Amino acid sequence: GEDQGISRQAVRDQLKRTEKSLAGYEEKLKLLEKFMEQKEEVRRIKKTAEEIEKTKDSKKVLEYIEEIKKIADSILD
Repeated sequence: GEDQGISRQAVRDQLKRTEKSLAGYEEKLKLLEKFMEQKEEVRRIKKTAEEIEKTKDSKKVLEYIEEIKKIADSILD
């Protein structure tokens, strides 16, 4: 604020208004919530891929692949 000739209080007030505005956008858009859900889905894909690595049963591998496809579709929707 000093560089711009603005008081500390004015800078603080602007920061608080900006934080409130950003919180409002997040509440409406739910970006963090969506990100966390997608992160969990990626964990499920990783776990399923690890199960594929362990199995020798080709039928089970196909089931795991179908599960990965379903998870990917849910992320992409």
